[in-house]
Amino acid sequence: GTYRYFLRGRTQAPQAGDVVAGRGAPPKLSGFDKALKGFRYHEALDAALLNGAADVVVGVIEELVQRNGLRIALHGRDQQTLQPLVGFLVRNITRPPHAHVLIGVANLLLDMYAPVFGQSAAIDELFVRLRATCEGEARLQADLAQLMGAMDVLLAGAVP
Repeated sequence: GTYRYFLRGRTQAPQAGDVVAGRGAPPKLSGFDKALKGFRYHEALDAALLNGAADVVVGVIEELVQRNGLRIALHGRDQQTLQPLVGFLVRNITRPPHAHVLIGVANLLLDMYAPVFGQSAAIDELFVRLRATCEGEARLQADLAQLMGAMDVLLAGAVP
């Protein structure tokens, strides 16, 4: 348990057959990781939206939900910072891997920004597109449920 025991072998050079592990630099954190590390939730969500990858944005949103910071990240947005978020929701809310997270974000956004509807034509148009996307997805799900019911009847009659 002495310090000399800890330092043993430090002056030895590696032999020809030895495997030497390199001392690489730690990986650099992305902008949203740095913002999350500093508890700057608004900046983290904006940085993830700038990245543009749906998996990254949904991952940041899930992290914000875990930290109870989603409401903080969504609060106080103006037209310029709300447009990328609502546009992202319009593009990705129907994708099955992300739908369960993004539907909750859309509900929270509607609750938070319902009083300011009508103040910006661009934001209103994005929310109309979000509504149309959700209505189209609901119609598609209803049609698929009908089709599944019809297939069940056909398959039940075909089995001896």
